Amino acid sequence: MQKTKNPLIFIIEESTIYKDLIVGYLRSNKFTNVKEFKSGDECLAQLSLNPDIIILDYSIEE
Repeated sequence: MQKTKNPLIFIIEESTIYKDLIVGYLRSNKFTNVKEFKSGDECLAQLSLNPDIIILDYSIEE
């Protein structure tokens, strides 16, 4: 991964509470290029955007 000033971060989390905690933390630390998804399928549809980091819910149910 190249060092970028504002990396594109994908968050995949079905729980609204946990998603809001993660996104809030990242944005409070100046990471503004964050995209949120409730399912892996939603994320896969946007994978062409080439995210720098993907944070995945380990126990996601599809």
